[in-house]
Amino acid sequence: MSSRRSTTIISINVNGVQIEGVEGVRSAVFQHFQSHFKVAMESRPVLGDLSFKTISVEDVADLILPFLLEEIKAVVYDCDSYKSPGEDETNIGFIKEFLC
Repeated sequence: MSSRRSTTIISINVNGVQIEGVEGVRSAVFQHFQSHFKVAMESRPVLGDLSFKTISVEDVADLILPFLLEEIKAVVYDCDSYKSPGEDETNIGFIKEFLC
């Protein structure tokens, strides 16, 4: 028996109905995942006359910019040198010592 044959879905049961054939199975699987991942349109609760702050288009563009080396250095140097951010026990002092 070939490995391709053993991984083939011949038929599928959808809501009590047996579906057979390549096109039928393909369509049933597609419809299942399409409905599973479809974004549900939910109505949001009305919160009265509350207004929330928004950010400008320019600020939105700034959110996707890559970090600058100077920004990374500033954050690293602001951290406690004896803390370890990961499981490898490399502390921030080591990173500060070898940061370009």
